Amino acid sequence: MAKSIILLAGLATLCAVPAGAQTVSIPVSFAGLDLNSAVGQDVLNRRLDQAVRSICGTADARDLAATMATHKCTIVTRASAQPHLAIAIAASRPSMQVASTR
Repeated sequence: MAKSIILLAGLATLCAVPAGAQTVSIPVSFAGLDLNSAVGQDVLNRRLDQAVRSICGTADARDLAATMATHKCTIVTRASAQPHLAIAIAASRPSMQVASTR
């Protein structure tokens, strides 16, 4: 199983770019991380934050429009990763077996 989360950002809907702009994606690996631990989850969240910055960039605080576009991109991109993050964490938990009384 691939151990990565794919971050996607539809730049046409997030920023002031021409219609038809392509979606950007970046895989974020969680291979080797113990997602059952707070440390492993923190490392993955830092990796996600770095990927979000790579997709959305940073803006000069003096440019309000660029700051707003970057902020919106960051929120939408991070939100797009949340379901994948939850699945990765859930999948890393040991499976439970329930005994039948029959």
